[in-house]
Amino acid sequence: MSDSLDAFWTLEGRTPDVPESIRRDRWGRPLIIGPDGVERAYTRMSTIAGKLDDKTGLETWKRRQAMRGVAIVPELAAMVASLPEKTGNRRKDELTSASWREYEGLAEEAARSHAKANWGTAFHGFTEPGMRGNPVVPEAIKADVDSYWERVDEYRVVLLASEVFVVNHELRIAGTFDDLYWIDGFGVVVGDKKSGKKKVKPTTIQMAGYANCEVYDPETGETRPLLSLVDWAMLGFDPANPPVPSVNKLWAFFVHAEHGTGVTTFYKADIDKGFKALRVAAWVRDFQSDNEGWVFDAHDEILRGQRQREAQEAMARATSVVDLSTIADSFADIWHDGLTAYGREVMASWGT
Repeated sequence: MSDSLDAFWTLEGRTPDVPESIRRDRWGRPLIIGPDGVERAYTRMSTIAGKLDDKTGLETWKRRQAMRGVAIVPELAAMVASLPEKTGNRRKDELTSASWREYEGLAEEAARSHAKANWGTAFHGFTEPGMRGNPVVPEAIKADVDSYWERVDEYRVVLLASEVFVVNHELRIAGTFDDLYWIDGFGVVVGDKKSGKKKVKPTTIQMAGYANCEVYDPETGETRPLLSLVDWAMLGFDPANPPVPSVNKLWAFFVHAEHGTGVTTFYKADIDKGFKALRVAAWVRDFQSDNEGWVFDAHDEILRGQRQREAQEAMARATSVVDLSTIADSFADIWHDGLTAYGREVMASWGT
């Protein structure tokens, strides 16, 4: 790498020309134009990464937070109690469901369920390109933000791009990842910043997905490699001869700065292992959405089986070719080669 790169360390990243908004369906899934030109809903990366996660603890916490919120705001309890049961009328039930979602949000807000997540959002914002040294960083996260930039300086990390929307057509997944870094010894790597609890497995799976995606253009449906975001000349390399053939698909960086600690750690994550888990997660997703072909009405087959048994019993009692011919005519609707073979066995038994 060029010694002249020192001048580049002060550039807090370069945000590429990536889409600001992506069309989505009613469930928030991104609508992606596939290689065949057809627009389909793809699974969000955060959703697919959580497919293998045990959510028992999270669901318990959410229920308790909702109960806390309702207890804090008595009128909210009355509002919830006033909601009707489902009627089977799609329009009315959709309105009821919308009210449930609204009240759930109010309960979570009352219980401050999103307080940590909100601080995390703020941390992300103050560690994006161009935000270094911002004088309005709240005191509550200033130490966290400062520790991040200190690590960037210490490791001589180059922020190549931020908030990049990518897709993987094979697995039908899409999402936006935090950062694309250059880190000595690792090359171009995907980075994901977290300030909450360390969720190692889903984060690794998520980054594995991003590293195996391509940048997506929502206007044309075209994709391009992640390396197309890299300005090699700025890094001091010959653009015609890049030092790496692709984004690192063995390792990514899980950048963790737990809220209020003032400590940032760059963990390398095994995304080769993560990608294997991602394929399993995609299979689970497809399994969960496959609701056809599991059970079938066996009425006709059972009756056919009864008729076949009746034919065999009748042939077993036959004493002449005429009898067998009559039986074959009577059971023509279910006759098959197996019954013909059985008839030959019956005829052979007459000679014994």
